[in-house]
Order: sequence, then structure tokens, then C-alpha cells
Amino acid sequence: MMRLSMFAKSLAMFSAASLIYFAISPATLLSLAKYLALSLGASILLSLAYPYVRGIRAGDSVLVITHSDMAGGIKVRLATALAAAKLNGKIRLSLEPGSEIEGIVKSYEGFFAPAKVNLEDDGIKVI
Repeated sequence: MMRLSMFAKSLAMFSAASLIYFAISPATLLSLAKYLALSLGASILLSLAYPYVRGIRAGDSVLVITHSDMAGGIKVRLATALAAAKLNGKIRLSLEPGSEIEGIVKSYEGFFAPAKVNLEDDGIKVI
């Protein structure tokens, strides 16, 4: 969800800069279309690159999905990152007050999904 808001904010910022530049320069409407296309492209690139630069920080929320072989079901819980981490790095997570687990960051957040972390404990995966 963070990427979607990042895209919207950067698109608004770059579009505003394009319109301001169009207003103060002797440009044509074709130039304005090019400036706005550049704004759209820059916003897409920024929203795609931002998670790789930022990584996961302390306080970020992740979903913990627990697969149970005995019950044959899936439990979904909310967890909070206790430390910062980058791709393939170890991260500490808090499942509930006083309960901490460690995992490995496997991928960063998507447009609508949080980052994915594989826990060191078998059968539990953080998504």
C-alpha cells in the first residue's frame, strides 16, 4: 500500500514541476505532453526503486502466516519489525508483546502486499 501512495505523491510532485516549468518557459503543448510523460515515467521508476533503497525498517508491519500440518489450516497474524533489514538479511519480528522471532527477508513490499520474510522456525512464513 505504501508504494501506491508513493506513486501518487511523486506523480503529483513531478506533474506540478512540469506544469510550473511549462508556465515559465516558452514551450508548446507538445512540450507539455512530453513533460507530463516524463513525470509519469519518473513516478513509476521511483515507486519501483523505493523499497530496494528503503528496505524494511523497525516499526514496519508484516503479516505472519502460520501453516499447521496437524490442523491442516493457516493462521494469519500481524507482526512488527523490530530492526531494519535489507534483502536476504536477518530481521527480528515481534508477534505480540514479549514474543520475538527471527527471519530472513526474501522480497520487499509490493503495491498492495507487505514484505515477505521466511522465518527460521519451520512451518512459519511471514508475508
